[in-house]
Amino acid sequence: MPNHRRGWQPLFLDDAALFDRILARPFLDDRLRAWPGFSDMLIGESVRHARHGDAAALISLRDLYGFGLGNGLVAEERRRAVRALRRYGQLHGRLPASVWLPFLTVDPDRQVAAEAAEAWLDAGGEAAHRLRTLLEEKTCANRGGVFATLLRYGYVGLLHPLRDALEAGEVADAMLGCEGKLPGNARAFLAEWLDALQASENAALVDLIAQALRREALPADPRQVAQLFLPVTVERPILRPAGLGQEGRRSGEAAYKLRL
Repeated sequence: MPNHRRGWQPLFLDDAALFDRILARPFLDDRLRAWPGFSDMLIGESVRHARHGDAAALISLRDLYGFGLGNGLVAEERRRAVRALRRYGQLHGRLPASVWLPFLTVDPDRQVAAEAAEAWLDAGGEAAHRLRTLLEEKTCANRGGVFATLLRYGYVGLLHPLRDALEAGEVADAMLGCEGKLPGNARAFLAEWLDALQASENAALVDLIAQALRREALPADPRQVAQLFLPVTVERPILRPAGLGQEGRRSGEAAYKLRL
């Protein structure tokens, strides 16, 4: 199965009848020979599990996914496959959360993890609590991306017990995944986390979370722009977004100083 060319669109859009015919084949080997590319295979076998309750298709997909990772299936192709599979769900009905397990448990890419976690949450019900369980059990291949998605969706109550279990690299992925508008409770969560880390003098994690808060503050607070141009050896304030000031200080004033 060759990787798809530039300008690729998924088979279910390009030739829906062919997609359905391949999907209906009962034997995995027959389907694998028929899928025109690896991305279509990822999508098709996921849909096979969703449509027919085919647990074997999902188990095989994990192994096939690992094979693809080990043989040059690049991150951008995997991201496009996730986006296309979400598109299939939008067109043909919500997919069960279990469809996203291979993407969450096998793929180490932060963006794949975040997108698959968003799709998982779209399944509704107890999806957020089940996703938290995957994080607790260290089942996710990129826990930072999943953590960021739960944070962006505002599930901060589920994240308090997990934040101290993340490694520095996972925190870095989580903070990168927080780019963009965060809900108020997520910004408050980060500010409180920053307080706790400042007290523990964990400089590396303080820096990561402080940067995430600064990025959130930039649109509303032009003073943040000037900070970005200061030399890295200059001691400069960490300004909180509006509404997150400490008691006794005006909101938005310097709450901490950090040598960056």
